[in-house]
Amino acid sequence: MKPASTSNEAAWDAHSSDDQVKPKSSVDQRALSEIENGLRRDIAVALKGLQFGEITITVRNGSITQIDRVARKRQFKSKSD
Repeated sequence: MKPASTSNEAAWDAHSSDDQVKPKSSVDQRALSEIENGLRRDIAVALKGLQFGEITITVRNGSITQIDRVARKRQFKSKSD
């Protein structure tokens, strides 16, 4: 999975001190909404088709810098073994 873009990092910088970002204008609100939707898409792509495994989101200085996906395959033994 590719790292989150720098525009995503800018929006998440604001999350470092507050749970909620308070946009100053409707333009800021739209930009923040687009960035959050992009992050949701990136996470949804990482989750798509994952049956066993993990998704790791790396945060540095309040910014998402990386989304990793580790898929695992489970092999079950039959009861007759």
